[in-house]
Amino acid sequence: MLESLRRINRSVRRAGSVKYLLLMLISFALSVTLTRIFLNITGFPKLGSGNLHIAHVLWGGLFLYIAAVLPLQFANRWVYSLSAVFTGFGMGLFMDEVGKFITSNNDYFYPPAAPIIYSFFIIASILYLQAKKNNVITDKAALFHAFDMMEEVLEHELDQEERTELITSLINIRDNSDDSQYRHLADELLHFVESEKVTTIDRRYFFTDHIYFKFIQFRKKYFSRRNIYVLIILSTLILSGYLFIYPFRFFWSISSIEAINDVIKPYIQSQLITPASGLDWLTARVILEAMIGLILLVSSILLIFKKETLGISLAYLGMILLITTLNLLIFYYDQFSSIGLATIHIVILLLIIYYRTHFLKSVS
Repeated sequence: MLESLRRINRSVRRAGSVKYLLLMLISFALSVTLTRIFLNITGFPKLGSGNLHIAHVLWGGLFLYIAAVLPLQFANRWVYSLSAVFTGFGMGLFMDEVGKFITSNNDYFYPPAAPIIYSFFIIASILYLQAKKNNVITDKAALFHAFDMMEEVLEHELDQEERTELITSLINIRDNSDDSQYRHLADELLHFVESEKVTTIDRRYFFTDHIYFKFIQFRKKYFSRRNIYVLIILSTLILSGYLFIYPFRFFWSISSIEAINDVIKPYIQSQLITPASGLDWLTARVILEAMIGLILLVSSILLIFKKETLGISLAYLGMILLITTLNLLIFYYDQFSSIGLATIHIVILLLIIYYRTHFLKSVS
């Protein structure tokens, strides 16, 4: 038992782990979204007859089982990408039925289910960003990655770019590592990789590679500093105006009983507002929308007047509050109809992060 714990402490991050986590995250989001769209279009069909009902959580379990078995049985690197995709789809199908698991009457449409699923996605996204941020490669990890790349040699699929990358990594370990065994091992591997016995092939490009290259070309052509700056201004300005709409309608309706009834009636009918819950959470949503709308409005004004650092910082703060806090309440009241809007929020945040990472640091 103690030896197992020591092995965990000596764990090494797998090469490409960040990519696998991203695949899992995308698959999870697609799984939940496509499942909800399909069920709404088809009228929530029942798979089975009589008392038999095969819930899609079982398909999620099947996908998770496949995702677990694949890396246990196969050593090829392609397995990890496939396992990540199956894991994401399996978790999506599993989490989509969370309402049944937390209610005594197995209520699939339980209102808090939507924010719970969204919260899980946000936590998974934070873990991915943390893994991407802390991608420090030690000498031991570099050697693990070198052995991982040896699969290309065994499959006779090593191209010149991969060979150059492998040689550079091994030279760095041989010349700079503090561990003599690592240096010796790297030197022996280097002799092998540089030998004539190791042949290379022309690099093969797949469909996903061509998509990636097209995206890089698009980014270089259109994602200039000025274009992103203008896009952030427009996005925060439009979003701030949108966020003011519901609070304005809500507070305007307070003066009239009929008007406030029109606002909250749909929520009462769908049991999103009950006598027990009252208007507390709806009021919290309204206040947060107004507050975040104000933050984004101020940030866009600052950016218009070239107050770049402060404006981007406020825009980042506003989007973080929106995505991690306000969207939970929006998902509760608007349910899965807010998926599209949440996607737009995430895209705007990614634009702001991209700008901060690539341009603001260069200024300072």
